[in-house]
Amino acid sequence: MRKNAIIPALAALMMLSGCSAGGAQDTTSAPAATTSALTEPAAATTAPGTTTAVTTAEERDPALDMSMKDMFLNLNVASKTGKYLGETFEELYVRYMNALEKTGRSTEWEKLCRTVSAVYDFAGTPQKKLFIDCGFALTSADVDAPYYNDVIKPVLNGLGDSLREKMYTEGNTLSLPGLLWLPEEYDEYVSGGFGGEITPRKKGGKLRVLLIDKSETITSQKDKIGKYFYNSYDVGAVRSSDWFDSKVYEDAKSSLLDRASKVYRVLSLSGVKPGFVLAATPSEADIILEYECSDGTAQNYSSGSDTLTLWLTEFRLNAVNNFTGESADVRFGYSESPETVQIPAGANRYGALVSPFPEMAGTPEGKAFAETLASWFTND
Repeated sequence: MRKNAIIPALAALMMLSGCSAGGAQDTTSAPAATTSALTEPAAATTAPGTTTAVTTAEERDPALDMSMKDMFLNLNVASKTGKYLGETFEELYVRYMNALEKTGRSTEWEKLCRTVSAVYDFAGTPQKKLFIDCGFALTSADVDAPYYNDVIKPVLNGLGDSLREKMYTEGNTLSLPGLLWLPEEYDEYVSGGFGGEITPRKKGGKLRVLLIDKSETITSQKDKIGKYFYNSYDVGAVRSSDWFDSKVYEDAKSSLLDRASKVYRVLSLSGVKPGFVLAATPSEADIILEYECSDGTAQNYSSGSDTLTLWLTEFRLNAVNNFTGESADVRFGYSESPETVQIPAGANRYGALVSPFPEMAGTPEGKAFAETLASWFTND
């Protein structure tokens, strides 16, 4: 198809934080005994019809060899139902704590308790939605907390009251990877009292950046043809597992994360010192970076009687100093539209046809933007 005419369009923006003691023998009045008689024990005799009593060692408590994960799970069952294999919660708890002390694992149990406490507080936060429900981890899904993988599901599914009272302490947090935030969760975090004060910067450390995607759409490569086209989806539907179908849902989520990665590369590949690192929560960020991906301009293409509109994608980035409130912005778009395009069959099945992203990382505009952000913290 060939270009017909340029139609300006404004993008709608939606808002998408475990002896025996021998007695002495009197030999003063007895005849001298041979060495052998003194050192060999007398033969044991048993009266007819009797048996010798035998004392056995106390049976070993299985809790001594039990993992702390199993202890935790068993205690949670007892806490919820009243008993576990016939033992009350209190009986089980005392036995397990004794076993941990005897095997030198009391300190490890304290670590597990701190992680349980952190997960318990994490369960009701906006970042739980982003990390667990949406899967919006931008670097990896690893959490730096002892026994996290052992306790995360049971805690999120609900702790018994008795166990929570034994284990919970305030002030514990999880070290999460960098997360992609949506406006709804960011507003909930900031206005809901989840964060408190900003964590102080580490002197000489990299600048911590929180990404917020304020775009109206998600662009997915599901039906991409060659390197030219992407399909567009409503960003509000990304949380729904039955949105279109499961594969489209996963494609759209992956595309949303890919878009965030491209925005972050504007900073990370700029070469500007001291460098940048992704933050997990607004309270851990030096810079809040909001961006909007939109269909900036529309270009009509036709082939005979068929006409199709190609939306030329643009990005607007706005950064805010999380300490002072000063801001900076930059725009990335297309200087001109292609003269001819290749149209995939059924291109409009899932949404509007949009162009590939404009160049952002490695551009002069991108580097200048990163330098501006770094200049805010030159005295730190």
